[in-house]
Amino acid sequence: MYLGIVWLAVLALAFFPAKTSPVPSRPEAATIFLTEIAPGEPAGFYHLRPGKGAEQNSITHIAQDKQNQMWFATKEGVVRYNGNRMFHYRHEPGNSRSPAGNFIERVFIARNGGVWVGTEPAALHRYVPETDDFERIPGIRGQRVKDIVEDTTGRLWFTTDIRLYRYDPAKRLLDSFAPPRRGTGLDRLLLLDDGRLIVTTNETYVYSFDTATGQFVKFPLLRPEEKQNTRSTATYSAYQLTRDHNGDVWFATHNGFLIRWQPKTGALTRYVFARKWDHDPHKLTVMFIMEDSRHNIWFGTWFHGLYKLLPGRRRFQRILPDPERKNAISNSIVHSGFEDRDGNLWFGTEFSGLNILRKKNKFRIISSETYPGLPAAEYGFAVKDSAGDLWVGALSQGIYRLPAGQKAFVKARGLNEHPYSYAAYAARNGSVWFGSRCDLIRRTPQGNIRHFRHRPGDYNSILPGTVIDITAGRNGTLWSASTAGLTSLNPATGKIKRFVYDEHNPGGLSGPRITALAVDRHNRLWVGTRTGLNKWNRQSGDFIKLHPPDATRKDAPVNRIRDLAVQGENIWLATAAGLVRYDTGDKTFRTFGRADGLDDINIKSVIPDDHGHIWFATKNRIIRRHAETGQYVTYDASDGLSLRTYIPDLGWQDLDFTNGFAYKDRQGYLYFGGIGGMAVFHPDSLIINRHPPTVMIESFQINGKDTALHGPLTLHGNQNHLRFVLAAQNYIQPRKNQFAYRLDPYDRQWHYARYNNVAEYHNLPPGRYVFRYMAANNDGIWSPEYRTSVLRIRPALWTTYHIIVFLLILLLLAALLLFMYRKWRRLQIEQQKKKLRYRTSNLKKEDAERILEKLREVFPSQSLHLEADLSLYKLAEKLKEKPHHVSQVINQYFKKNFHDFINTFRVEEAKRLLRETHLKIEAVAYDSGFNSLSTFHSAFKKETGMTPSAFRKKHRKNN
Repeated sequence: MYLGIVWLAVLALAFFPAKTSPVPSRPEAATIFLTEIAPGEPAGFYHLRPGKGAEQNSITHIAQDKQNQMWFATKEGVVRYNGNRMFHYRHEPGNSRSPAGNFIERVFIARNGGVWVGTEPAALHRYVPETDDFERIPGIRGQRVKDIVEDTTGRLWFTTDIRLYRYDPAKRLLDSFAPPRRGTGLDRLLLLDDGRLIVTTNETYVYSFDTATGQFVKFPLLRPEEKQNTRSTATYSAYQLTRDHNGDVWFATHNGFLIRWQPKTGALTRYVFARKWDHDPHKLTVMFIMEDSRHNIWFGTWFHGLYKLLPGRRRFQRILPDPERKNAISNSIVHSGFEDRDGNLWFGTEFSGLNILRKKNKFRIISSETYPGLPAAEYGFAVKDSAGDLWVGALSQGIYRLPAGQKAFVKARGLNEHPYSYAAYAARNGSVWFGSRCDLIRRTPQGNIRHFRHRPGDYNSILPGTVIDITAGRNGTLWSASTAGLTSLNPATGKIKRFVYDEHNPGGLSGPRITALAVDRHNRLWVGTRTGLNKWNRQSGDFIKLHPPDATRKDAPVNRIRDLAVQGENIWLATAAGLVRYDTGDKTFRTFGRADGLDDINIKSVIPDDHGHIWFATKNRIIRRHAETGQYVTYDASDGLSLRTYIPDLGWQDLDFTNGFAYKDRQGYLYFGGIGGMAVFHPDSLIINRHPPTVMIESFQINGKDTALHGPLTLHGNQNHLRFVLAAQNYIQPRKNQFAYRLDPYDRQWHYARYNNVAEYHNLPPGRYVFRYMAANNDGIWSPEYRTSVLRIRPALWTTYHIIVFLLILLLLAALLLFMYRKWRRLQIEQQKKKLRYRTSNLKKEDAERILEKLREVFPSQSLHLEADLSLYKLAEKLKEKPHHVSQVINQYFKKNFHDFINTFRVEEAKRLLRETHLKIEAVAYDSGFNSLSTFHSAFKKETGMTPSAFRKKHRKNN
């Protein structure tokens, strides 16, 4: 199938003239058959999909600009990604500032930071960040822009399928160069140190182009006789090329091999990586080739996956999709590859988006899948003995041991009378204690086993129930907590003492269910229950009950302790309401919850490391609290805390940490376990992303409107609602990027917003402000320096001192004028009313005087006013006059309306009754003719200026 060693002497001589090349005149290319090896650990990838459609997830090229933003060329436009948000740019018909087409072949970043985009149809575009659009360079012919490079003078060189172009951005000059042979398709470019361009083609040769003279020189890759014996010469075309760290040039072909040209010696080497294929040239097409910073050469193929040629250049690994692994590469067609400034490798696929190569998992997972002999189960504890053997309790399965240096577990002998075991403790003398149901088991380093069982009726035996936790004091006393209470055991004498819950004993435990035990460095015993923390008083034998201030009731979530840990003078509690710290020095509690940056407060277990950092587990996360800064770093499934295990009787289960399962061995390794497995790691050996991210303001809004923020900004007084959206250029687990900001002098301290990247301010007063902001990456590594933006809000015109005084004077004058006008107008209206009220009345003066005499005869002598139902009509009927005539006379002569006229006589009667009788106020009201107490009070006060009770009190005092 292979034609043997390919003769490439012409290529070598053309690249290096005889006067500078030490190679012989007719060198033969060496052939190396590469050996495929399996990866030591399956490659794990983060997956990122720029769009929803298949075409937009076909990534043809990847680049990173000076602001650390990522750019993706796709088959449906170009995408800009700032670590927080994707910005899509597509062709818009009629818009010359949009890409000329949606098929994007190349994105190129110039040395000055300019972003250039090549499209199909063939067009070159410059991205304009100020307007967030593209400037199109006219005069380009061809189907598609294939590649773009930059020379030392800042000129751009790019290929279409038919021509080579040179563009000078400073002078805006475009020149083109046609290859000597008409119909030759041009492809990729590589600029050599001497200024020559290497141009790959769709033929069995490449071009060397002299940028000074504009001359093409052709170099065949096959001899004439080889062409005649080859069914498809297209498979021998050099489609892709790159330079490695030694300056060697690598060509990738269509038919399963690479060619390395060494300019220093002129040597040519063929590296064969595919010995068998089905003669379909497209299936072995190399879509890209690149070398990473570790000197691995990566190349992606069409349908054959991703290849990694190791630095020794003798072995390679192939990476293919695996439907059984979520973090496998997502497609076997790999279009593009790129290494960002942080050393992360990005690979673009066909239809399946981006794959970011994950570094090794931070955690080692112990499970039935990774360690033979260990059954699939929920695990209750892990403990290491003095010999280095690891002991694990598999609930319902028994206790298992992993001998030091071995890879397989064995079931422990003599320890599995009962299959449920939740607790274990490694004593200083080398013995290991195990807790089971109604049983404490001691195993000595020599393998001797002794049981301390519960015996009904024997008070010198342990309490009944399942042992939940075990610890020991400095004097060797062993403490065990069970579902029935607390037991102390002197291993030397076998003496046992019991402590059980008694609600009538004020010195007893706070609750019947003990969940955790701990002994501090002062040999004080601490007991955690579902109803609070207890401290044992060694002298009195009583327990002191301790509760956080926010424990509003006995069974409050903050009182439900799942685990205890001692760190210096602090006792750390894992509770259902957050992480709680009890300071034994000042005897105070502090609860850390969501307000302190914890997004998951359902704490299962807690333990400190050797540096004082606090580690704790939630349902399926492990979180570290920094000892000095108090900042949190969260580890989850994306860091390797992922496992799916089939457990008999339970079915498929995800990794789920158990209450109280946190253990540190003597080497400082931490263990967190639960359903399906255990996570094991050393805090000092965690793989940390130590590249602090750069941070930028993605968008800025004033009063809800997007505004460019490219420098100091001056705003008007009403432009005081500001919204900043931040973005961090860390692309490994970007959802775990953290942000901090402050607006000086408005904010007194930094806001640590965790995963929230939005800062909003409302109703800011006028003044000069400096917005400071920074970010942390997925592992909590913060930017070494914050960035700033300066803003100034001018006072509104009406808020200045002179304007305020002027407006106040105007306001006072306006109020005075309004008051005077309204008073004058009221007088005018009253005068008009008096003149017009009875102008049309037909009542004659003598008739009015006659009615007046009748009124004076009737009131008050006939006591009509004492009738509660007296009305104008009833009075007119008694006087045998018309009602409106009676009303007119009352108004004209008494200056009152009917009701006020009647009430005058009623009030006089009430005054008499108040002076002369002891009737109640209510009786006085009704006896005076009023039909309601409220009407009486208002009428009385209107006439006399005081209340009835005050009137009575005054006149009685005078009498």
